[in-house]
Amino acid sequence: MAIPIVDEEAVIAGWTNTAPEIRAGQLFHPEAERLIGAHYASYVEIHDRHDAIRAGAPANWRSPWRCLGLCSGKLMRRQSASQVPLILVFPSASGGAGRETAGPFSPTAPEGGRLSP
Repeated sequence: MAIPIVDEEAVIAGWTNTAPEIRAGQLFHPEAERLIGAHYASYVEIHDRHDAIRAGAPANWRSPWRCLGLCSGKLMRRQSASQVPLILVFPSASGGAGRETAGPFSPTAPEGGRLSP
């Protein structure tokens, strides 16, 4: 399971398998810092199936996946105070290295299979 790193446009800019640290009362993650600058942890909602699975969704999951992400401080400042702290994210930037782009979730069963409960 990887943690998505989300840029100021709500696009997954990268992934990490390393948990962030708390330093002097602040969240810090070197890879997120390099990719998006100042960042915060927030719940994100992932609609791309491959990204959702990478973030921990079971292989047969057919709904949007919610998890914690490391989100750009600029994105967080754009959220209004009345919004629920949940950010809808877009598929990984540039589709990842050699990864096929997944379509949106489908309510149909996988080819030759059936949906699991």
